[in-house]
Amino acid sequence: MEAIYLRVPEELKRAVEKRASELGLSVNELAAEFLAEAVGVEAKPAKGQKLDVELTIEVLTGVARASSPTTISYGDLAKRHGYDWSFGMRSLMRAHLISVWRECEQRGLPALTSLVVTRADHMPSSGFLALERSAGRIVGEEAAYVSSRQDECRLWARRLYAGTAALDPWPDLRGTWKGPEVEDFVEYMRGPADETAA
Repeated sequence: MEAIYLRVPEELKRAVEKRASELGLSVNELAAEFLAEAVGVEAKPAKGQKLDVELTIEVLTGVARASSPTTISYGDLAKRHGYDWSFGMRSLMRAHLISVWRECEQRGLPALTSLVVTRADHMPSSGFLALERSAGRIVGEEAAYVSSRQDECRLWARRLYAGTAALDPWPDLRGTWKGPEVEDFVEYMRGPADETAA
């Protein structure tokens, strides 16, 4: 890869560094993306990288089903597929979430892609809202609209899994607890048996 050096004012440099940090990208990745867009070139993901629609629907259903309202970042969704967040992955994720959105529409599922948000503003990308508008939906005030779509996802997941235990939103931590088991704690709280009872 060839290096390109640009002279920019310090104020612009700080703004670019801040925006790159918000998006979870390096300054080089962010600059490369803007340059690619400016000349009409699509960033290519690393060879062999693929994202699975079914896995994404499963992950987003789990996010919707979590006991407290939560969302997932684009980078964390990539990690659930086994990939690091990068310039190429960002392009792949964009196309992938369009496929997921269409699959949700075809199956009559709520807009699960509304739960995938940026770390900076906790909102989905503008691509999500463009898809919603293309389906004839009146978006209005964007934050309120996104919030209502996310609430629909959570309500759907609660109805779907009514009567079952809430899904663990942190599956990576499962099995790492090293303290006493719940049964041991209950036994401890119960105390020694009362030998005077008849």
